[in-house]
Amino acid sequence: MSFYIGVFVFAGIYGILAMSFTLVHGTAGMFTVAHAVFFGIGAYAAASIGHGLPPGFVLFDIIAAVIITVAVAVPVAVVALRERGQYMMLVTFSTQIVFSVALLNIAYFGGEDGLGGIQPLRIGNLIANGPIASLVVVYVLLILVYFLLRYIEHSALGRLLRAIREDELAAEAFGADVWGAKLIAFVASAGLAGFAGALFAHYSGYISPASFSFQIAILIVTISVLGGQYSMIGAALGAVVVIWMPYLIEMVGFQSVHVAALTQLLYGVLIIVILFLRPEGLVRERVKLYTEVAMERRGGRGDEPA
Repeated sequence: MSFYIGVFVFAGIYGILAMSFTLVHGTAGMFTVAHAVFFGIGAYAAASIGHGLPPGFVLFDIIAAVIITVAVAVPVAVVALRERGQYMMLVTFSTQIVFSVALLNIAYFGGEDGLGGIQPLRIGNLIANGPIASLVVVYVLLILVYFLLRYIEHSALGRLLRAIREDELAAEAFGADVWGAKLIAFVASAGLAGFAGALFAHYSGYISPASFSFQIAILIVTISVLGGQYSMIGAALGAVVVIWMPYLIEMVGFQSVHVAALTQLLYGVLIIVILFLRPEGLVRERVKLYTEVAMERRGGRGDEPA
């Protein structure tokens, strides 16, 4: 039973990661493949800092990991936001390549062997080194991140980001600070990805370059497409489905050597089916957000004509 609880814990961590990707891709309309980089920076920063701290300071290295991730994300964002569309994707893809090569060749990060002996999750006197405690901590944090992102979506910044997603040139024509809004979305998304990476490091107790490779970037996109590219709940739901899939295949009775290949095949088939039958994913974006904007402008009731 503890094994299956552990799978749910990892699904929760990837749910936080997927929601951070939804902020930059679904809400702001920027396609990036560098999220595995920020996920990895958060994990390696937390693991490295945590080695030199007593057990009671785990929360400190998680906060430090988020700050370091944000500091790295700012120059990446400044360069990436100079481009649009596929050119922005190429910039973030280059970032992924540089990060992967650095992890493999810098001895401080353990090279191919990675880093082990990472402290378990701890918040105050609560040590989340058991499956149930870890499950509670991760899903409480998942819920908090969800409400934070929902608040951002309902804010003026969120409405501006959706306007940029729909028509960036029109938003610029109305005098909106498009570049500033995109920078905030990119950096905030990276910070949340770093937060998820720190949780991943402390829960797993061991990290390696394979945990933050380009395949993980593709996995994040798969979760987003499957769950719903514009929905935070869809991102969390997609994470549960995608993380559980290889274990479900193994439970059906397939041999372990075939599970990885079948999982990749099913990922591809699911994406094709979802894009063909339900392009918005399992969970649609809440369209009533646009009526809320009309209500605010009129200052009246929602049933009045806009």
